[in-house]
Amino acid sequence: MIAFNRVLRARSEGFSLIEVLVSIFVFSLVTVGLVPLILTSLRGSELSRSYTVSKNIASEAMERVRGLPFHRQISEGGDAQRVDVLDLYFPRGFGAGFFAADDTFTTTCTPTTDPDTTPACGSVRLPTGYEVTFVAEFVEKCDAAVTATCDAVDEGDLERYQKVDVANTYFWQGAASGPEAPCAGCSDNPPSEILRMSITATFDRGGTERSFTVTSLISDRNFGGPRIDAEVEVDHLIQLSTSFNVGGQTSELRATAGTSNTRIEVGSVASAEHSARGARAFITDTALPDVAGDDEVGASIVAAAPPDVTGLSSPPGAAASVSLLDLGNAQVAGFDTSEVIDVDAGVAVDLPQARGTTLMNDTVASPLGLLWMNGQVDVSDNPLRLFAPGTLTEPESVAWLRPSGATDLSVFTEGTSTAEDASPRHVTTMATAEFGNLRLFPVDFIPAAEGTEQAVLQISDYSASITCSALADDEAGALANSGGSYSATLSYWQEELPNDGLTEGGYQTIALEDSAGLLALRNLHDTLNDTGVMVYEEPDEGGLSPEQQGRAPEDIYLFPVTKEYEVADVNDVDGDLDFTEPEPDVNDVDGDSNFTEPRLETKTHEGYLSEWASLAGANEEVRALGRAVNVDMDSTFTLLSQPLTTDGPSSIALSVGAFTCKATDLR
Repeated sequence: MIAFNRVLRARSEGFSLIEVLVSIFVFSLVTVGLVPLILTSLRGSELSRSYTVSKNIASEAMERVRGLPFHRQISEGGDAQRVDVLDLYFPRGFGAGFFAADDTFTTTCTPTTDPDTTPACGSVRLPTGYEVTFVAEFVEKCDAAVTATCDAVDEGDLERYQKVDVANTYFWQGAASGPEAPCAGCSDNPPSEILRMSITATFDRGGTERSFTVTSLISDRNFGGPRIDAEVEVDHLIQLSTSFNVGGQTSELRATAGTSNTRIEVGSVASAEHSARGARAFITDTALPDVAGDDEVGASIVAAAPPDVTGLSSPPGAAASVSLLDLGNAQVAGFDTSEVIDVDAGVAVDLPQARGTTLMNDTVASPLGLLWMNGQVDVSDNPLRLFAPGTLTEPESVAWLRPSGATDLSVFTEGTSTAEDASPRHVTTMATAEFGNLRLFPVDFIPAAEGTEQAVLQISDYSASITCSALADDEAGALANSGGSYSATLSYWQEELPNDGLTEGGYQTIALEDSAGLLALRNLHDTLNDTGVMVYEEPDEGGLSPEQQGRAPEDIYLFPVTKEYEVADVNDVDGDLDFTEPEPDVNDVDGDSNFTEPRLETKTHEGYLSEWASLAGANEEVRALGRAVNVDMDSTFTLLSQPLTTDGPSSIALSVGAFTCKATDLR
């Protein structure tokens, strides 16, 4: 018991001085060892955070650069607007920022940089203590056989690049006098289509400058996308459309002939494709219960490579007189035999090729023609005197296609490419098309001896072609080898009018070809609007003209026209065309017992057409120093008729020749 009390008393007395000093000494040793580690960890964490910020700054800046267009011509962006990568990051080959020794352009952005004076910094948001530097240089792919000219790279690299000299005449505004300085003789065409961009984000920590750099190649081409991308399309050679109104339901009837598309591409793989359709007639937006068939298609084909396809042909298309819409057992549209022949699609050594021909032939001698469409017209009573010739069925076929000599209808499209080392190297798409004779508005007052099935209007001997040819680094050559043209003869019936130079009625012709044809069409539509082009003249009756009978004539013109007539103010009660009726059935205005008084009458005459137009020429665009070409030739001739009946919408719309092509070679 005494021993236990002694131990308890000793414990309650606390630590001795020596024990405390030893504890403090041990704690100091541990603390002195940990503090440097903690401080080093804090400094490392701050440095890591700064590196992360700089990496994000550089990466985000690179993404913004990649998101911009590489190069746009001055006319596309406006002379005073910087809209692309080169405008902002390599605007000139002289002056501040350009280093002639290594042909680079440097732009430095800080948190205080004014974006008005340095537009490239306008989209850069920098925290305090950071700056970002853009260094851009034009490069081109090296010749692998001449390694001495290439940058030092690993032998295993598949692609090598070398710097391109920048002339002191390169300026983002070209020869225009811009806000920076006039540059007479300058050009905005870059010396290369590839820019090597290095973006460095810099910061200072502990008196030491540190940085993070990201480098990338910037170009018009998408390195993950196709290196060859070319296509030619004939949306239609002929397209007719009209509307029907039956029981309050409006539907559109459309008939087309000559559709073709050829496409070649080299991306991760090479491919070639040709698709075509001879003819189609269909009804859209319809819920009519009496539709026999709402879509009839002639010969069609789709051929794609790989695997290669050679000499493929479709079976003949549907026969003529295809019934689509049953309106009292009447056929409203149809077509003759069509076919797609000589179709090739192949890929050899990454060089795709494709082609094919679409034909319509008068093989079954259809009385209705190669392609035809009816309008919703009552041929026994319509304001335009349309009638049903013996070869046509009712309701009236207001438009029909006939052969002209040996020409029926044909469309050919093709896409080709040559090897990268070929001379000259090219990627080309092209199309040619032709048809014989398209006739509109049959009438009985044109003499059958004219041999045109008495059509008011006809388009004959149509031919067109379009070509896109991309030539590497040869903009002038690409422009010279690309383009489009068309030609045809437009004929319309015209009756004799006073002072029109005609001694009798006959067909007048207009050459449809580029701007001259467009001007001639405008003249007929606009400048002759007062006198008009008479198509039908109401004949005299009983030796008296309509004016002598006391009314304006029921003449019909090509376009509607309003005219004023001096007509006899008479009242022929007994219908014998003797206007000296017994009293009181007379109207003797001036009291001279002459009952054929003159008076003025204004009349708006019916016309067949509402508007027409032809294309002035193809729209051509060449970019990237000839490596990218686009040509558009959409609707070389268009026409819209007046309503052909008073019972709902019934105008006929015609479009002839819709062509587009593109060719891009980014190898």
